[in-house]
Amino acid sequence: MRTDTQTTLTAVALVSLIAIATGCPSAAIHRTARTLDPGQSELSATANVGLTGFSAPTSEGTPSSSLNFAMPGVVPVLSYHLGVVDNFEVGANVSPLTLSIDLDTKWRMVRLFDNRLSIALQPTVGLNALLLAWGATGTLPLIATFDITDMFSISGWGYGRAGQIRMVPGGTDTSVTSVGAGLGAGVEVRGDSFFMMPMIEANSGFNFFGNRFDSYLRTDVIQVGVAIGYHGDLLRIMDRKLDKIDGKVDRLEKKVDDGFERIDQKLDAIAPAGATSAPASGESGLDPL
Repeated sequence: MRTDTQTTLTAVALVSLIAIATGCPSAAIHRTARTLDPGQSELSATANVGLTGFSAPTSEGTPSSSLNFAMPGVVPVLSYHLGVVDNFEVGANVSPLTLSIDLDTKWRMVRLFDNRLSIALQPTVGLNALLLAWGATGTLPLIATFDITDMFSISGWGYGRAGQIRMVPGGTDTSVTSVGAGLGAGVEVRGDSFFMMPMIEANSGFNFFGNRFDSYLRTDVIQVGVAIGYHGDLLRIMDRKLDKIDGKVDRLEKKVDDGFERIDQKLDAIAPAGATSAPASGESGLDPL
């Protein structure tokens, strides 16, 4: 009985870690199907709150009543992306709360209606290191974005996900294999440099313990969040910053030169008054030999 209790507690702990690691940060991964221009970069932070439910099949094969709990994303997920070539970018998402990092690439493969409709694939690999647990996940999202105006867009996405988390409680190696899928949508409001995107996402997963695939624990996650970020051309921004610094240095040099010039003018103005008491030209003031 004690062994069953320990196994159950371990299972719930592991699946909780999976729900946190692969469910909650996912809204930060999927944003729009547009890609950054080559050399352009984007930095953003996403905060979300999610409701997670657990359910397991009974002996009759019907799901039991689920256990639900809310998981707020107190610590934002930080994201950075960089445009490499046309229609292709790379990026990373870091979650300090779950000690996880997601590495992704985005390929915009469809552009229609005068580039207002974009469709992209964004393969993602996640690495998780949660206290005594560690593991990896893979996600393959398909994202579609329609630009209603230059400042307002709507996006929708669907994805499949698979991963495995391992934990070593009490010296017993326990692993959980998770497979699942999700759907999400969001609206983006953007300006020249900044953007904000509220979003909602739902996903379901089946979690198998060890090498047993005859029993599972199901997780259902629904979350809402908002991403706020900045996008721009870092190289161009650095050039502008350097130009501003050069301009300030030039103005400072001009002020210094003007200051020395005024000092020289004052010395020139003083020199004739002092010259009346000095010996005349050709007189040294000394007795001749």
